[in-house]
Amino acid sequence: MRTLFVAWTLLLLTGLVEGVSQTPTRFIIFKTDADENDNPAAIVYVQFANKMTQIAKITGNAELVDKKEFAEKGIPKNAIAACGAWWAGAGDYFYLLKTPKGIAIYKGWQDEGQQDKGYHWTKLKEISQ
Repeated sequence: MRTLFVAWTLLLLTGLVEGVSQTPTRFIIFKTDADENDNPAAIVYVQFANKMTQIAKITGNAELVDKKEFAEKGIPKNAIAACGAWWAGAGDYFYLLKTPKGIAIYKGWQDEGQQDKGYHWTKLKEISQ
């Protein structure tokens, strides 16, 4: 009986039982080889509705943004998740919001030489279920 329970749990967690379980909506970050100038880089994906979608390749050591930092970065408190990277005086950032049809992905940037404040958030794309 215990083996059956463990097997069923694994199927639920991996999404193999259709309609019963869905993978969480989140960012997945893959660190890649440094570019030709030896800058670290990462590829950012979104996992949603049991699919992974590539969002961008960014420079820097990308990581998830803690919810405690959302307000200071101008990220809505109801955002599902956020991530980004800062490198050599500039940064690229992303956050996810639920929409009636799926999720919206927002992209922002900041540069230490910019004349204004903030992260210049714009909607990058929407993914429907």
